Amino acid sequence: MVNGTTKIRSIEALDPVKYEIFRHRIFNILEEGRIAMRMVSGSPVVVEGGETLCSFY
Repeated sequence: MVNGTTKIRSIEALDPVKYEIFRHRIFNILEEGRIAMRMVSGSPVVVEGGETLCSFY
């Protein structure tokens, strides 16, 4: 925050390489959670059907 306001960077200032690295890391974190959920779940919907939803806050 700068002087009580939030400083927002424009999308044009985002480096495409850093963006892809960040996106790939986020995807892998969520994929790891999905795999763990399938391994520990007793529900056939999750284990056999792969019906899961993973997120983070």
